[in-house]
Amino acid sequence: MSIKVLLLSQEKVHAAVNGATKMLYYFANGLADRGYEVVVAYPTDENPTADPNLNPKVAFYNLNYIDMSKYKSKRRRYSLKELIMLKLCKNALEKIKVHDIGNRMEYVVDREKPDVIIPFFAHVTAQLVFGKRYEIPIIQMYHTHPKVYHAKVSTLEKKPKDMAILFNHCVKKITALQLFFPSYAEYMKPYYSGKICIIHNPVKIPQEKVDLKTTKKKLIYLSRIDKNKGQNSLIEAFSMIAHSYQDWEVELWGDFEPQKYLRDIENLIAKYDLGRQVRIKGVTNNPTEVFMNADIGVYPSNFEGFPLGLSEALAIGLPCIGFETATGINELIKDRENGLLCEYSIIDLARKLTELMNNQPLRIKYGDNARKSVEQYSEAAFWAKWENFICDVLYSGKKK
Repeated sequence: MSIKVLLLSQEKVHAAVNGATKMLYYFANGLADRGYEVVVAYPTDENPTADPNLNPKVAFYNLNYIDMSKYKSKRRRYSLKELIMLKLCKNALEKIKVHDIGNRMEYVVDREKPDVIIPFFAHVTAQLVFGKRYEIPIIQMYHTHPKVYHAKVSTLEKKPKDMAILFNHCVKKITALQLFFPSYAEYMKPYYSGKICIIHNPVKIPQEKVDLKTTKKKLIYLSRIDKNKGQNSLIEAFSMIAHSYQDWEVELWGDFEPQKYLRDIENLIAKYDLGRQVRIKGVTNNPTEVFMNADIGVYPSNFEGFPLGLSEALAIGLPCIGFETATGINELIKDRENGLLCEYSIIDLARKLTELMNNQPLRIKYGDNARKSVEQYSEAAFWAKWENFICDVLYSGKKK
């Protein structure tokens, strides 16, 4: 008898560009290939009845297009605390459309009767469980450090306090959590006492390996491009040393989110007169080729979950630089083993760039270690952990 898994995602799933969207398709299609019955549901305006990125064996529901005129919630039973939260967290509840989306998710659950439900984000979990009771095990995925959701003050995200209160309440109703690193589990101890499994993102180790004995004089950034990712920090740091390294280039690869940040980066390049050395390259369908033509990967994010772009760079043998304070980044980059971690400082980032740019033997040493450092995150290990976790939750875990 196969296991039926319902995957619930967020709005604006439109293509396999950002890491979480890539993971949705990879996970759904991979489960289907392994014999699971898979159902995917999310609200979108792009795909009314199907998602071409999904395996044909995967059932799809567009939550925006479900006819709810004859459907009434069978599970909406507020606890006393939730009745209070209806006022306390009113703005948060309205912002993520908890009542409307939650009822649509309930419709899918009642129709499909999954064995396990896996929401991809904390706000998706809130949509599913606020004011509702499910006997079906629920495993919440995290695609970033959990503090992004659970800290009551988040300057970078400008998350309102009531949103964190909502998430901190809803996570207690979940059967189990999936987190990327043990340090993330340690962070969750004040918020959650249930079952937690540490499961990394899958890293594909390519046959190709970058040739660091041939100097290309190129710094590379490849991932989604937004303010949190810190491309502005890279440009600021490079501007301090560019006059001494006029034959070196910086390439920024990825999709800009939002487009305003593209204008900010363009203005910064113009401010420092770096148009000849810093290039915005856009999206690539061949990241291996991009990495093969670089000497150093630079990932100056403020924080990450499990950074896919960085892991891909390390897998191809590229030494990388990032901030020691950046979660996710500081888990994958081992300082002076496979790259360099620097202080959260433009000056120190420029200093570390200079150190690696000047030292080819060091780049080769770190590059050799880089590939080995991510072997533990292989696709085989990813699937073994997930399949064991699902079975553990279904057959030995109990909903708290």
